Amino acid sequence: MKTQKPTIWIISILNVSLLIILVYSQYWDSNIRDNEILNNRILMLEALIKQQKYLSTSQVYSDGIKLNSNIEMENLKGDKIQLAHAIINPKTLVMRFTQFNCNSCVDLILEAIMTNSSYNNSNALLLADYKNRPYINKRNNSKIPIYSIAKSTLWLDTLNMPYLFLIDQNAQVSNVYIPQEGDTTAIYQYLHFASKKIKGHLK
Repeated sequence: MKTQKPTIWIISILNVSLLIILVYSQYWDSNIRDNEILNNRILMLEALIKQQKYLSTSQVYSDGIKLNSNIEMENLKGDKIQLAHAIINPKTLVMRFTQFNCNSCVDLILEAIMTNSSYNNSNALLLADYKNRPYINKRNNSKIPIYSIAKSTLWLDTLNMPYLFLIDQNAQVSNVYIPQEGDTTAIYQYLHFASKKIKGHLK
């Protein structure tokens, strides 16, 4: 875990650097001299930097948190099950989302998981919070079990964004990842990385 935190910060710094280059290259290359346009771009950049810093911090400080293994969940049939009984593998991929998240973001991550042959009903879980049954039925797939859980006890739920993490049989969270909207490549890279962790190829 010591090597993961610096890596997250390095990626964040690179992302911010690229944003700065993008904004200023557009400014100079387009010969923009309008102060209002420039100020708007600077404000946009500052907002993006703030968001990136917040998301990176959220990922870093959620690593190592232990969830309540006795927390009760409900499957689509209405059967109750404790989190501990749903974790079969030494490490399991978890996707956490709610019906209030960006729908296209949720669907993009779900598709990436469902089409990845590394994941199945023994090493992946979908933890959803929903009131709209058609919403969850549309996203149900027999390949990966899905459970309803209102609160995961992770404060990441307050971000209103879908996220991924690994969990072990002691309900300890690791390798938290909050995908950026539309960043398909990064999602597939994370899933490849997570599959190696699950198979024990990486510590």
